[in-house]
Amino acid sequence: MENVTPYNLPADVWDRLKQADNLFYRLHVANDVNWSNHDVTVTDNQADTAPSVQILAVSSPSSPATGLSIKGPDSISRSSQPPVFQINTGGRSFYAVEVATRAELFNTGSHGSERNSSNFYASWTAGLENVTPYNLPADVWDRLKQADNLFYRLHVANDVNWSNHDVTVADSQADTAPSIQIMSGTTGSEKTITFPSGSTFRVVDTPQDGIDYSDPVGNGTVPLIEVRDRMQENISKNFKVKELAATDGARYARISPELVAGLQRIRDRVGSAVVLNSGYRHNVLNETVGGADESQHITGRAANIRASAKSPLDLARIALEELGCDIGIGLGRNSIHVDLRGQLTSWRYEGAELSENEFDQWVRDTCQQLGRRHSERAEYSERVLPKIIGPEVYVATDEAPAFYIEIGPNSYYAVEIATHTDLFSSQYEAERNPGNFYSSLEREGLIEAHGAATTYTLPKEVWERLRGEKRLYYRIATSAMPGSNMLYSTTDQQAANAPWIEITGGRQEREEFAVSPLDLQATRKADENLWRK
Repeated sequence: MENVTPYNLPADVWDRLKQADNLFYRLHVANDVNWSNHDVTVTDNQADTAPSVQILAVSSPSSPATGLSIKGPDSISRSSQPPVFQINTGGRSFYAVEVATRAELFNTGSHGSERNSSNFYASWTAGLENVTPYNLPADVWDRLKQADNLFYRLHVANDVNWSNHDVTVADSQADTAPSIQIMSGTTGSEKTITFPSGSTFRVVDTPQDGIDYSDPVGNGTVPLIEVRDRMQENISKNFKVKELAATDGARYARISPELVAGLQRIRDRVGSAVVLNSGYRHNVLNETVGGADESQHITGRAANIRASAKSPLDLARIALEELGCDIGIGLGRNSIHVDLRGQLTSWRYEGAELSENEFDQWVRDTCQQLGRRHSERAEYSERVLPKIIGPEVYVATDEAPAFYIEIGPNSYYAVEIATHTDLFSSQYEAERNPGNFYSSLEREGLIEAHGAATTYTLPKEVWERLRGEKRLYYRIATSAMPGSNMLYSTTDQQAANAPWIEITGGRQEREEFAVSPLDLQATRKADENLWRK
């Protein structure tokens, strides 16, 4: 019996009864637990006079049913098994789980058209669930785990017709959805970059705001970082994040620590303020401001600067002295452009004090005076093609062949196998089928390489399909990060020269030119050590 007021109906009772249109009530009282001196507000024979609470059919989206909840892990490694969600259906019989790489995708009206298999999954597409906990399917996890976060919400219903439907996060409140942080690597450690100030930023593999941050110019040499909440933070003694981040306040940016260090050296030489007019531009912003299609601002390695204490030409000389003579440099009326492109390129803007030819000659003369000093930037390297080496001749045994891979400056790779070189070209994409072509990208997604060299073994089921061919041609594609441009060991135009594996019952040598990626003797030795039987 109760002795405290007011009285709160238990949550589990409310969950059982709230589907009715009305809830009638009455009060019993007594002097003790033995019901002495009992009385009641509505007697049994007066039941039809009992007061009631009207229960409305529509509940507020911000107040889901009592007890309704879904809880995933706070964080998970990409190398882990798929996440498991603890479910409380609030008394409903069926449920469905939705997961997304961006919370806004839960808003069907505003962002539903942006959903695809790489950023969204709804379990109701396979039917409603009634067994808990919920395990995210492995194939879904493989598609989505390259994101930085996985947002989730729960739908519940009384039956498969979705009667009495409710949801933990309404479409209009998508930005409040809980999420799982996805950690890279097997240890959960994250890639980071550090600026001259000592500030460290986490590298972002998959941006979540719908803006195109891809880097078709620099192939992602400068990684993407999240900056929105750190705009006022110093990344060098005199420069803040906001001075090099996109001017439209975008959530992410590419900012080269080596550029920042160079700008600080220029600032120290000038001895007074150096103003940054423009730094990083994502593709949308670059198009909006009329930037060149291959602008270095997209790479995060460029800045437009001015200094009231120095003329643009004086500032340009300091830039060449501090950044080296392998930069891009543009002379303007009041400012200059500098970038770390890796080769000396010069130009002028309208209003500059020198003509195009005059400035070009001035730059060359200045660099000659400086001894054409090139910087020792670790960030810049020549465009190194990835390498992949397979066995020259392979016996059609049960064991699938393996490939030796050097991915170059990138972090991710995919392997393609074809029975004919034409199939490497997108022109013949329609002719590809499981019997003549295989791409690890479609089955495994981009594979993260841990180190400069690695090996890749062809999946057994793929080998079973293709080992009846006389030759299997192969190539590798690498990328700085998911979503950025792919760099191929053999381009579509060079497909006819793609290396191959001779599938035979015997052993023979292949022409030397076909083993061009590495020294022939080393290749043969590697073949013997890794693949020969």
